[in-house]
Amino acid sequence: MKGNAGQRANSGCSQLDSANAEEEKITSVGDKSNRNKLTIIAGAGASIPFLSVRGEPLSTQLSAKALKDDHLWGDVWGKFNSRRQVRDARGPGRIVDRLELNEVLALRDMLLRALTGTRFCETNFEYLIHLMDKTSYYLQSSSTDQIVQLDALTLAIEDTFRKQFPKTERDGWMYVPFLSREVILETVLHAWNELQGSRKDKVLKLHRKFLENAAKKYDQVRVYSLNYDPLLLEAIQPLFGYSTGFLDSEKFAPHMFGSNPGTLALFHGSVAFFCQDGKVRLSAEYSAAQEKRINNIVLGKHIGAFSSKGLHANTSMVTGLDKSDQLVLNPYATYLHHFAIDAFDSGAVCVIGWSFGDNYIKAFLTNLPLERPRQRVVVVNRKTEEDVLKYAETGDKFLLKLASTTGDSFPCYPTQAFQRLAKDVGKNGFGKFSEHTWFYGKGTEDFYDDAFDSGLL
Repeated sequence: MKGNAGQRANSGCSQLDSANAEEEKITSVGDKSNRNKLTIIAGAGASIPFLSVRGEPLSTQLSAKALKDDHLWGDVWGKFNSRRQVRDARGPGRIVDRLELNEVLALRDMLLRALTGTRFCETNFEYLIHLMDKTSYYLQSSSTDQIVQLDALTLAIEDTFRKQFPKTERDGWMYVPFLSREVILETVLHAWNELQGSRKDKVLKLHRKFLENAAKKYDQVRVYSLNYDPLLLEAIQPLFGYSTGFLDSEKFAPHMFGSNPGTLALFHGSVAFFCQDGKVRLSAEYSAAQEKRINNIVLGKHIGAFSSKGLHANTSMVTGLDKSDQLVLNPYATYLHHFAIDAFDSGAVCVIGWSFGDNYIKAFLTNLPLERPRQRVVVVNRKTEEDVLKYAETGDKFLLKLASTTGDSFPCYPTQAFQRLAKDVGKNGFGKFSEHTWFYGKGTEDFYDDAFDSGLL
């Protein structure tokens, strides 16, 4: 896949050229990183510029609003209930899951009120998902003997809820963690369906050009998407050399993942995923995947595992505060195995629009500066010179997380470092953040155009 990546832009690159030349002089005994491998981590910021619902970007904030939207819940519940009616008509059998939507919405509202005034931010939908998972599990339980990890907040809500709905059907609550995830995926589907016509063609062309340039520059390109939308999945389809590890039969083949020069890992699941025969599969039709997910929930064929934390519902979509639970299940177990190797073994790691919030991913990046001093890390976000200066004054969480993740060489005087970075971002759009980390502040869309011409990658 390696070839010429194009000539570097002349303006604004003298600092970068000097650093590149210095890098070539570095020798490190035991540094076996693959200079011809690029690992890309694509967070929410990699999709926000391109996908929206009625003009609002597809973001964490929009997902939080989705869970509070009664109409959206009604849409998903309608699809679920229609399949439930088909199942019941086929009978026979004792149906004991007569849970109603008003009960689920009542629980959601109780949990939202419980979150109000706490240190947990309501705009982070993963907190609400976590509480709904826990409380649904407790409401399924016939006795507290089955609860092996006590959660004071959810137990209090459970007690209040049982008093308000004394006849609630216990078995119905097994569906709720999966349905709450389906509400988020419904929003993602809406955003994807709104991307149409020439705008869609332009967005896919931009992504494909970036991935093609990466394939020309590097022998191996490893993309780890943390998003549920199918943007990168669609982008790689016509490209030679890129693979997801899923076969034409929709099955995942662990031994095939990583065998291609380019790979795409859907690390947090996808609107294209559904479960069948105890395994996660991938469908080329996203609405069909949703229909299969809902049908499998109704028929009890969805995957659900119990642990000391309660119900594990992180299958087609991975969210909540216990994301690491999914790592026992393929394709996620295979993804983590390869990511541990790729992050350590790459000549360059590119982080696009990620907030450094997933500890089981961040853990592998934290030690890279010490173990791989020749490795370059490029972090992409949309920040102006003024934004960076404000970070210096307020101690913003993003740059502090970036500093703690990218290592030991962060300057002892961060205010001066932020001021220097702000000046570089204002002048060139990017600057050196620490010894081996570069920060690009013009956002994802411009980065896809600039990444290789600027010499950052």
